Amino acid sequence: MSDTRTSPDSRLALHWRILIVFACTVLAWLFLYHGALLGREYDRPTHVARAILTTVLVVPLVVAARRLLDRRPWTGLGLPSLRTGWRRLLLGMACWLIPAAVGFALCLGFGWVEIRLRASATDALGVAALLVVLVFLYEALPEELVFRGYLQRNLATRLPAWQAVLGQSELPPL
Repeated sequence: MSDTRTSPDSRLALHWRILIVFACTVLAWLFLYHGALLGREYDRPTHVARAILTTVLVVPLVVAARRLLDRRPWTGLGLPSLRTGWRRLLLGMACWLIPAAVGFALCLGFGWVEIRLRASATDALGVAALLVVLVFLYEALPEELVFRGYLQRNLATRLPAWQAVLGQSELPPL
C-alpha cells in the first residue's frame, strides 16, 4: 500500500509542496500588509520596509522549498541567466509601458485626469524611479518567483505545459 503523502523518491507529494509554498507566501504577504508590525497606513518608509521585507521573506522561502521540499537544485527552476534575464525584464517593462502610456495619454487627452506637479521635475522623477524599485521588490520579483518560477516549474514536471499554466493561473494573485 502506498503512502499518498510522499512520492516514491521520499519527497512530499506535489500537491503538498505547492500548497505549502503558496500558503507560506500568502501568510507572508498578509503579515506584511495586515500585520501590526508596520501598520496599515501608506507612507513611503512603510512602503520601503514592506518591499524589502517581502523580498527578504519570499526569496529564501522559494530557495528553501526548492532545496528541502523538492530536493532539486535551484537551476532546475529554469530561470534565465542575469544577461538574458535583464533583456527579458526590459522587454516586459516596455510591454507594460507602451499600453500604459497610451492609456495615460488618452486620459489626459480626453480631460478625464489632470496632473499638476507640486514638486520639481527632478523630485518627481526620483520618486517615480523609487516607485519602480519598490514595485519590483514588493510585487514583481516575489510574485514571479513564486508563481512563474516555483509553482509553474513544479506543475510542469507532471502536467502538459498548457495545464501547468492554467493550474498556476487559477491560484489567486497576491
